[in-house]
Amino acid sequence: MFLSLPAAKWWENIFITCANNIVFLSSRRHLDDWLKENSVVSGEALSVEQTLKISLPIYKEKMKLDYARPTKEELMIYWDSIGLHGDFWKL
Repeated sequence: MFLSLPAAKWWENIFITCANNIVFLSSRRHLDDWLKENSVVSGEALSVEQTLKISLPIYKEKMKLDYARPTKEELMIYWDSIGLHGDFWKL
């Protein structure tokens, strides 16, 4: 999966984020070919494993009555633990 919008901007408009800034690709070569054909200048590519793991802290317990959304700090620590580092992932 390729994300062109930094994490700090995702919740400004979640519809725009999901509809226009996430591209699912079949391989690293597919990503490279796609980037050549599109004017995307920055972003982050996630492995299948990272794509599956990225939202666990937010959605795994969301249906519980006492659910509390993780803090920005908790999310960034978790994302760092699954290999998502750098300014792109700062909230």
